[in-house]
Amino acid sequence: GFKPLAVELDTGFLGEGEWKLEYFADAADSDVHPTKYTHGKAVVAFGEKLKLNLAPGGGYIAHLVK
Repeated sequence: GFKPLAVELDTGFLGEGEWKLEYFADAADSDVHPTKYTHGKAVVAFGEKLKLNLAPGGGYIAHLVK
């Protein structure tokens, strides 16, 4: 079966400056309720590390705009 996964995403692939991030991520209880997710917005800087916790079989969607 699938296992939970902790991932650190380095945004060093982005160009310099700040980026608007809109994301959809696994909810804290997605391992039990797989249809649950969270949606949010943030500002990230070039080279910042994003810490992602993926539920078993889960995922993460990010939309970044300068």
